[in-house]
Amino acid sequence: MTVPTITITMVGGQHSGKTVFLHALYAMLSAGVDELALLTVDPDQDTLMMRAWLGMKERGIRLTATDGEQRKYRFWLTDGFDTIADLDIVDFRGSAMIAASGPDAPVFRERLVGSDCIVMVLNGEHLRAHLAGSPGSYSEELRQIGTNVRRALRDRHDAGRPDPSLIVMITKADLLHGLGGATLRETMTRIEQELPDLVTVIGVPGATVLVCPVTVGDIGEREDTFTAADVRPRHMERPLIYALVRLLEAEIARRTAALPPAPIVPVSASPPRMTLVRAMTSLLSAQLRWARAAAPALPPDLALTREAELAALAQVGELTTRLRSRLRGMTVFVDGERTEIV
Repeated sequence: MTVPTITITMVGGQHSGKTVFLHALYAMLSAGVDELALLTVDPDQDTLMMRAWLGMKERGIRLTATDGEQRKYRFWLTDGFDTIADLDIVDFRGSAMIAASGPDAPVFRERLVGSDCIVMVLNGEHLRAHLAGSPGSYSEELRQIGTNVRRALRDRHDAGRPDPSLIVMITKADLLHGLGGATLRETMTRIEQELPDLVTVIGVPGATVLVCPVTVGDIGEREDTFTAADVRPRHMERPLIYALVRLLEAEIARRTAALPPAPIVPVSASPPRMTLVRAMTSLLSAQLRWARAAAPALPPDLALTREAELAALAQVGELTTRLRSRLRGMTVFVDGERTEIV
């Protein structure tokens, strides 16, 4: 499988948790989560990131926010010993999206247009205050996020480029527990009901947007020194997995459409909730069996080429199905309508 490069850009206000998320993500995945692991392309970046992360985890030293130039991160995502994605991630300072005349504004806009995945970062602390009715300007920050993403989507459409993966990532999700006596799940249900009004890009026709709450642990906004036991990152890997799954699904669809016409192959009935990728994988497997059976009747080069492509597509489909299973039950908005990944 050709290793895809995924360009990911994070959009969020100041102190929304972007920098902490990236360090927690690396600390969690560099140690490995089942068969998945994350490696820095530059070994020096591993040293710097882990030094900063351990300083926060073990000594309560908060990570420095991105206040100057954007920070660039380059990772390899591995599945066992195989590299399955090359990740190009940029963390802009929070004011970049509102500083229209700032030095990094053109770079920020160009980066958004060129991104395969845009992560809209919502601060769980601010969301909690918003839901509690506290006055503030958070609605303006959310409007700025939506405006920047809408502009990027328009520019991509004008250039004939496919839509990027869109993710609403809610950081500091531990702060949402207990709001008005509600559980975290109850609070998330309320947030999901209000999200299309808060982040209006969710309602854009054709938009598919994942909602992903993440938390570094039970540390909240406390200024006192917390203990290492309080730091328990959760769900950090999900935005990366979703971005990769969306890219692989598009690749499968593109390469399948490019295959030469073939006889209709009967496929056994799919389960009622079978996903598109699982159904496509089943079809590809059946097509592969047909290609092998029909090979003697085809020119040797054509038969071998078609069989190799079908085998490669089946392999990609199996990886995609396995990765997608990690997202089961997560909320996704399609054309503004809430549904869940199955």
